[in-house]
Amino acid sequence: IPIALMGIMMVLTSSNFLERFNYVKRMFYYIGKNTLIILALHLLTFKLASLIKISIYGLSINRLADTYIEEYNQFFWLIYIIFGIGGPLLCHVICDIVKRKLNCMNIHSFMK
Repeated sequence: IPIALMGIMMVLTSSNFLERFNYVKRMFYYIGKNTLIILALHLLTFKLASLIKISIYGLSINRLADTYIEEYNQFFWLIYIIFGIGGPLLCHVICDIVKRKLNCMNIHSFMK
C-alpha cells in the first residue's frame, strides 16, 4: 500500500507541475478530447510505423501482419508513440479542414 500511495502522490505532484506550462496543458487537453479518434485509428498508424521499420531493417513484408514487431526496439517505441497519437490527430485535423472547405463551397448550390 505505501508504494501505491507514493505512485498516487507522484502523479498528483507531476500533474500540478505540468499544469504550470500552458502548452503542455493544452496538448493533454486536446489529446484527451480526441481519445476516441486515437483509439479508432492507432492500429492503422502502427502499421505505417511497422512498414517503416520493415523497410529500414530489411525484414520480410509478411511481418506487417504482426501486431507489433519486437526486434530492433531501441528507439522505435518513440516512433510508435508519435505515429499512434500524432497520426490519428493529423487525420482528424485534415478531415476538419476538408469539412470546412466543403461547407465554404456551399455544396447544396451545386445540386440544384
